[in-house]
Formats: sequence, structure tokens, C-alpha cells
Amino acid sequence: MLKKFSWALGEIVWLLLAALPSGMTFPGATPPVDTGDGQSSRQVVITMDDLPKTMGSESLESATRVTEAILAALREHKAPTLGFVIGNKVFMKDEVDARLDLLRRWVAAGAELGNHSFSHPSFQKMDLIPYEDDVLRGDLAPRLIMEETDRPVRYFRHPYNQTGPSIEVKAEFRAFMAARGTIIAPFTVEHADYLFNRLWLEARENGNEEQAERIRIAYLDHLSTAFDFAEELALDTFGGPIPQVFLIHANDINALCLDEMLTRLEDRGYRFIPMDQALEHPAYATPDTYVGGSGISWLHRWRHSLDLPDRLRQEPDPPGWLLKAWRAAQQQATDN
Repeated sequence: MLKKFSWALGEIVWLLLAALPSGMTFPGATPPVDTGDGQSSRQVVITMDDLPKTMGSESLESATRVTEAILAALREHKAPTLGFVIGNKVFMKDEVDARLDLLRRWVAAGAELGNHSFSHPSFQKMDLIPYEDDVLRGDLAPRLIMEETDRPVRYFRHPYNQTGPSIEVKAEFRAFMAARGTIIAPFTVEHADYLFNRLWLEARENGNEEQAERIRIAYLDHLSTAFDFAEELALDTFGGPIPQVFLIHANDINALCLDEMLTRLEDRGYRFIPMDQALEHPAYATPDTYVGGSGISWLHRWRHSLDLPDRLRQEPDPPGWLLKAWRAAQQQATDN
């Protein structure tokens, strides 16, 4: 009965939202706050996927180095963070205790841990029951650490942000997680950090420091491009700014660049908030009715739900020279 009520309530909210004229601001929507220096105080949630570490070397030494660098930047900017753990990156032979200790460092630094599955499977390629089993296994590592501080694991993020191969399966999984008190974590902006990370690592491995530096600069510049688009898309969708949820990964390039990235966000007028505060904004009550293999942001999903024009193809890409290098790297990996 409770599931049926929740589903019906969601449908009512969807219908009410869909009836709003395009561009109408939600009642209670929070405008940017004038800080007195001509800038606005915007809000952003920092979310970090694939803890303890992803891509490149995932050795304990490398994971420790990346963890320390990322946490130092987060502390410096007093940025509350939601980190999503992949279980099989923790439960590794002879290293389980040390990797659990890395997760403890996140919590000690003020972060909250969420579940990102055990093996990072594609929901498009796995049936519902095995997928749910993998998610339950993935819950163990973050739960072990969060329970040490008497807190639950409140959030789950889909691998690849694939939320279900059909509307029926998606609804079943959503009910499965809701029954466990777990929220599907959204995101509204990302900037292809995985692509920059791989190419930066390859440049370093090849001893091409000039190319590595060029990639680092392009990566930081693409941050502004991505946020420009997300801010404009939120304005076009909801008639005003919303708290953004930023998706990045626990990887080498973010260990290098996160301090500068957070500084640049502060320079744009952003202040860092936790996920639960962002979800209080009415925009986040908009249903996600999108079904497909692409892990698109919730801004695009909400536009689909509200029957607004699709603007996915306007999503800004990294610079052309980087996309060319990325495609070459992908082809090389395929050939090998």
C-alpha cells in the first residue's frame, strides 16, 4: 500500500510540474544571494565517484596518495562531500583493512559515503535481480564505515548513471531502494574528467610534460564551460538558478586539480552544500522519466519529464584536439 501511495504521489507531482509554463520559477526557489561584491552566492554539491580510487594505477599506494590530495583540497575549501564507494575496489586481497581505513579518512574529513555498487555493472546489460544483488553487496563497505559514526548509508548512485533499461524495471528498482530508505543520487553537471584523466596519465607515462600541462589547463578551462551550460540550462528549465550537483571521480587529475577547481567555483560565486540541502529545492522533486543507456544529467532528464525541448546535443564537449586524442586512444585499446 505504501509503495502504491508513493508512486501515485509521484505521478501527481509530475502532472503538476508538467502543467507549469516553460520558464516559470518554482515557488520558494532560492535566487542567488548578493554578496556585496557584485557576485552571487550559488550553491553546489561536490560528489566524488569510484572511491577509493579509479583509473590509472589503483594500487594501495596510489589510492592513498590520491585520497590525501583530494581530502586536503576539500578541507581547505570546507566543502562537504558525498563519496560513492565501489565495493570491489575495497575488498581486495590482503588490503581490505587498509582500504577501509582510506574510507575512514573521508568520513573523518567530514564526507558522507554512499553506495556505487560492488562491481560497477551496466544496468543496460544486467537483469534486475542480479543488479539488485550487486547493489546490496556494494552497500557493505560504506555501511561498515558510516555505522562507526552511527549514520546510515543514505544515497546510491547508478554506475554509468544508467537508471534502468525500461520504465517498468526502473520503477521496480526505485521501489526496491526506497523500501531500504535509500535515495538515488542525481547530478546536474560533469565535465568528462575521465577523458582528461586518461589522456593526462598517458602524457605523463610517455614523458610528455608539455602535453600533460596542456591537458591540465584545458581541463580547468572546461570546468567553466560545463558550469556555464548547466547554469543556463537550469534557468531555461526552471526559470531561475538551482543548487547544482557536480559529479567527478577519485582519480589522478582531480588529485592534482581539485584545489584550483574549487577556487574557480568559489570565484563564480558558489558555496558548497551537502546533498540533502540541495534536494530540498523544488526542482529536485521533478520526476525522472528518462529511459536509455546514456548517463545523462538530471537537467536533461527533467526536461524530458516536463516535455521541454531536448538540448542534450548542446552539451559542451572537450576541445576538439582532445576528442581526437581520446578517439585514437580508444581505437588503440580496441586494436590491442
